[in-house]
Amino acid sequence: MIFTSILFSLLSIAFPREGVKFQHLDKIYVIGAVDRGVKEVYLNGKSVSVYRTGAWAGIVDVQPGLNEITVTSKLEKVSRSFYVANP
Repeated sequence: MIFTSILFSLLSIAFPREGVKFQHLDKIYVIGAVDRGVKEVYLNGKSVSVYRTGAWAGIVDVQPGLNEITVTSKLEKVSRSFYVANP
């Protein structure tokens, strides 16, 4: 018998992309998706709404320079880094 394991991500961040550089701003939308069975997602520790399709979105405050966001669900953690220009 041969067993194979398929690994796939239940949690993803669609926007912003990794390493992108933004002009100066104070807040940014973060958009992603999670497996339909997951009901709770946290963006930098704050609960965000998960739609029945699995889509989720939230807004985070950002600062000039390197910013990192972390999204967690019951089973997974995903991080993303991006840059914001000085005013």
